Amino acid sequence: MEKEFIESNIVILGDLKPSFYDKLFFVKNNLISEDSFLDSTIITPSLVRIITNDIAINIETTKIVIVNKTRKQNDFIKDITLKIITQSSFDFEAIGFNYKWFIFLPDIHEHTKTRFWNSSNTKLNSHFDSDNSAYGYYVSRDFLDARMKLDIKPGVLKEVDSNNSKLILNLDYNLHFEKEYIMKSIESYDVYSSKVSEITKDYE
Repeated sequence: MEKEFIESNIVILGDLKPSFYDKLFFVKNNLISEDSFLDSTIITPSLVRIITNDIAINIETTKIVIVNKTRKQNDFIKDITLKIITQSSFDFEAIGFNYKWFIFLPDIHEHTKTRFWNSSNTKLNSHFDSDNSAYGYYVSRDFLDARMKLDIKPGVLKEVDSNNSKLILNLDYNLHFEKEYIMKSIESYDVYSSKVSEITKDYE
């Protein structure tokens, strides 16, 4: 079964002043070199969008979203998040790690019904009893210092500038940490990433 890692991002919640994070902030703290900023970078008093070939950082008044654009799970996003927090003067309230994987399927209906259909949901099932019904799955648990959630949704991936499409399962992972675990969670980022990879690998 073909699987593909699509994206990882880290979301930090807090009461922020976006203009604090100008280009100088990233350059002087050795986060991003001056020649790495792309033209799509935007800096305003209420919104900052830092774009490079490897990473995208969106900063609003309530959150920072750091997106790894390389499709590789590595220390890069971890290190830049750690530096942003330690070099900031704001009070952060929570942090979340998000991962997206695609699993490619030959048939959505048969696969998802076999895996996720529950015969005890009689009334609900009566509304979705057609041959083209597709089914999803949601589960959550405590894992170390996080609340870990997995949302599995069937879908169709359409190729840009093409009529071709692929049937997929979209695996969205979210790990949420409260304020007291922010620094510890970042230091253990590899542990949580490995757990996500392990779960995805075990899906057969």
